[in-house]
Amino acid sequence: MKKRFTLILASMLFTMGAWAEVLLPTVSDGTAMHYYRIKSLRTGKYAAYTGDNTQLAQMADPTIECIWYVTADGENYKLHNLATENVYAGVSSFTSTGVTVYIKENPYRAGYVCISTTENLSSNCWDDQGSGTKIGNYNPRQNDNEGTSWTFEEVSVTVAGTYTFTLTEEMSGQEFTGEYICYTYEEQKNIPSCVTEMGGEL
Repeated sequence: MKKRFTLILASMLFTMGAWAEVLLPTVSDGTAMHYYRIKSLRTGKYAAYTGDNTQLAQMADPTIECIWYVTADGENYKLHNLATENVYAGVSSFTSTGVTVYIKENPYRAGYVCISTTENLSSNCWDDQGSGTKIGNYNPRQNDNEGTSWTFEEVSVTVAGTYTFTLTEEMSGQEFTGEYICYTYEEQKNIPSCVTEMGGEL
């Protein structure tokens, strides 16, 4: 059986000069998109999506799961990750609607931000946990604020184009780098395995 799918192929540009550190992220509106890596002060690692119902992780070498963008939610934000269509709802939750996210300068660490689901940063701020492997919740304090201090690094994400493939069994050895549903970052997958993930069949 043959089945046609349209796959969006993307190349993620993480070269010197392709990113810039900013204090607060710029809102994406669907036309102008701004993508970021979110870096921990304490570990130097990047916040990473690991699943809609699993705890956020930290990665030393950023992958597509480390690419984030924000949309407007009143004067605050909704937080999105390129690896899922759902929206951030907590350190272990992404849902269809997400929650309001407050991104504010850390009151105890100039030049860094807190990322929280509470406006007064009282408890639910992102915090480096799990010996630098996970992200949990904490509140910044005068004598304990490195774990809740983060920076946004704007990165360039270039979509190479849209291609339509007619998938056949004979194509089982072909490989590609993709972004939408069959996404990977510098990792190749064979086309049939991606079709299976999309609910299709050969």
